[in-house]
Parts: sequence; C-alpha cells; structure tokens
Amino acid sequence: MNRSKDKYAFIKEYVMPTIVLVLICFVVTFSLVTTYKVTAPIIKATAEKSAESARDRVLSGSGGFKLIASIEQASAGPNEDNQTGDKQENIKIGSNIIDIYKSNNGVGYVITSADQGYGGEIKVITGFSKNGLIQNVMLLEQKETPGLGTKASKKDFTDKFIGLDNVESVDTISGATISSSAVKRAVAAALDQMRSIKEGGL
Repeated sequence: MNRSKDKYAFIKEYVMPTIVLVLICFVVTFSLVTTYKVTAPIIKATAEKSAESARDRVLSGSGGFKLIASIEQASAGPNEDNQTGDKQENIKIGSNIIDIYKSNNGVGYVITSADQGYGGEIKVITGFSKNGLIQNVMLLEQKETPGLGTKASKKDFTDKFIGLDNVESVDTISGATISSSAVKRAVAAALDQMRSIKEGGL
C-alpha cells in the first residue's frame, strides 16, 4: 500500500510537471511557428515597400527601377532569372553590397550596402548619376544609440556625400564615430561597386 502511495506521489511530484512543461513548450513553439508563417510575408512586403520608397528618394525622376543584381542572385549563380523575369546582367557583387538597381530611364543607379555599426548592421542606400556621382544617401536600417549613433542618419551628415565620387573628404561625427564610420564605409563600398559598373559599360 505504501509503495502504491509512493509511486503516486512520485508521479504527481516529478512526472506530471515534466509532462505539463513539455506540453507548454510544444504549444508555445507551435504558436511561434504559426505566427512567423503569418507575419513573415507581411514583414517582407513592408521592407520591400520601404526600400522602393527609399530608391525613389535617393534618385528622383528615375521612372522606376529594375533589379540588375543582388547578393541573393549572386549565390544562385550568374544568368539566373531575377524577380522581373529578365536575365541577370553579368555583375560581380562587391563586398558589403546587398543589391543594385538601374533606373528605367537610364539616369542612374541605386545601390544598397551595409556595414557594422555600434548597435548592429547599418544598411545604407545610395543613389548615383550615370556618371558615378553620388546623388543622395539614406540609412535604410539602423539600430544605433538614440541621440548619439543616430546622428549618422541625419541629413546634415548624409548630405556631405552628395556630388562626390569618393568619401575621403567626409569627416566622421564626433561622439558617433563608430556609426558614422560604418555609414562612410558602406557608401565607399557602393562607390566601388559603381566604378565596377562603369568599367563594365552597363
């Protein structure tokens, strides 16, 4: 009789809580997976819309854009069909480059690049005229410290790049050196990519 009681007590004290915890973990995991499947396409669509708006802002009067290369396409190999259904142009993606868009009317290019800031990766979008001069610079994504690192996203800093074909003359921001240096490096990477595009005659 005592053995039966002991067995019941053991099950109640150790086995049942374990089963309950396993069930809770299963329910939570299932809920997270379901939520991700529902929200992931929405998040992706929102990010794409934001990027499209940013492209229009850094290169106005473009008549729209065509994706000509991206890091995702590069990993799939050359001459794969891109999202527009056209063949990918033969462009080698440079270091820290995410994607390259060409304006439909030939006025220039928009290049998205990234570098490591203080709070994480900073994504920068840069518009170029067809002769390779910077038309505008915007931060697409950043997680920098408010009031300090975020100074690198302000127009009084990003406007310093306008009209340039190199970034050597652009000074970093005192108190936000890491963030502004990351932006500067990302723009420099975009400039290197633009030079490669010009050399390729695209």
